[in-house]
Amino acid sequence: MEKSLTSEKDCNVMKRYLLTLIITGMAYGLNAQNEANRWYFGINAGISFTNGIPNASQGALNSTEGTTASCDSLGNFNFYSDGVTVWNRYDSIMPNGTGS
Repeated sequence: MEKSLTSEKDCNVMKRYLLTLIITGMAYGLNAQNEANRWYFGINAGISFTNGIPNASQGALNSTEGTTASCDSLGNFNFYSDGVTVWNRYDSIMPNGTGS
């Protein structure tokens, strides 16, 4: 009797684990529209995945904290930010793109 309770608990844990894996896998598939093609971080560092191969790129960003970058659904680069300043695709500060 005790053995079957343990097996049932193990089965529930396994179901939850598999469900988590499936949901995580689906979330990664949502980035297939190219919105996450460009990453900017650190001191003027960046990575572009627009050709499917990671390529180093350079930006105006200088941050040791969280950053963000935006591309449209076709993978066209829009802007990036360190949370204080917002730069456009040409590494120029955008209008109203500074603050604290």
